[in-house]
Amino acid sequence: EASTSTLAIACCIGSVVSSCIGSLMCEKIMKARPYPFYTQKVHLEFGGLATATAMLFIVGSLSSRPEDAFWKQRSVDGVMKAGLFVGWSFKTAAALTAAVLQSWLGGLVSKRLSTVVRSVAQCLSLLIIYFFGDLVLRGMAFDWIVGAAAVVVALSVQVFTLAGQRRRA
Repeated sequence: EASTSTLAIACCIGSVVSSCIGSLMCEKIMKARPYPFYTQKVHLEFGGLATATAMLFIVGSLSSRPEDAFWKQRSVDGVMKAGLFVGWSFKTAAALTAAVLQSWLGGLVSKRLSTVVRSVAQCLSLLIIYFFGDLVLRGMAFDWIVGAAAVVVALSVQVFTLAGQRRRA
């Protein structure tokens, strides 16, 4: 078994904290400015595109694995290939499209409602994916640990909703 390094744990915690702070700051900025949502979202996406492009080269340069550098030859279905979109399929493009649509919808919810409501909605969507996708469509066996975690998430959503209603009343 490979152990998890302290640096990896620190990076994961840093990523979560940065994501939360960024999400709250984004909501505050988007609500404070009178620009239409689509204009604000495009501005955000340009920043994300610049960061992602830089990270393509940074991660590829720092990593010793050939899979992490798009310019290095790597085995894809038994053939050595190099390139940015090597190994992509229809499923990859569909997942990317779903992620972009989720990002736009999440941004719209954050601008109109709040980041917390967006996060709650994403938690509920994961519950639906687990119960309907895995248990019903794929016929997987029920996992009690995952099921208990799903119930905790659902109850947390309910508590959050009721607390918000009482605060307004």
